[in-house]
Amino acid sequence: MSSDLMFKHIFVSGRPGIGKTTLIKKIVTKIKRTKPNWNITGFYTSECRQDGQRIGFNIYTLDGQQGVLARLNDPKFKTTFRVGKYSVNIADLNNIAVPSLYTNTDLLIIDELGKMELFSLEFRKAVEHALDNYPRILGTIPYFENSFLSSIKRRPNIVIWELTQLNRKKVFEKVMGVFK
Repeated sequence: MSSDLMFKHIFVSGRPGIGKTTLIKKIVTKIKRTKPNWNITGFYTSECRQDGQRIGFNIYTLDGQQGVLARLNDPKFKTTFRVGKYSVNIADLNNIAVPSLYTNTDLLIIDELGKMELFSLEFRKAVEHALDNYPRILGTIPYFENSFLSSIKRRPNIVIWELTQLNRKKVFEKVMGVFK
């Protein structure tokens, strides 16, 4: 077995907007067709747009729940957690995304381990629990470093593949090869 296949968790990294979430969704769709008996849980985040402008990000679980992860400065949305011009909604993250990380599963989706999500101590604990207890994780992880992300990236059961415009198909095929 090649050293590339000695891990059990795959994280995709790449610049913002390169298609990491799109890749995750495509892989989930394919696995649901090819492995209908697999229980796939977790969450992904997606831009929220209004009149063609990005106004924030939403959280979507694979079992159909959704919530607000972040919004542009909005007086109705009060929080001390901010990333750039966005206010982060820790309550929805903790009440929607975090429980999805404690669900027994064949494949757990974590999209993503980003700056906004990492404000939540509950989220970080859930990620560590998942990495220690679930058979397979597919997620996205940013380039930036902090102590939590560095500890995740050093784990021996994780591989990180960079996504670029030129290798989208190859990364898709590599992930599908691991989860066959």
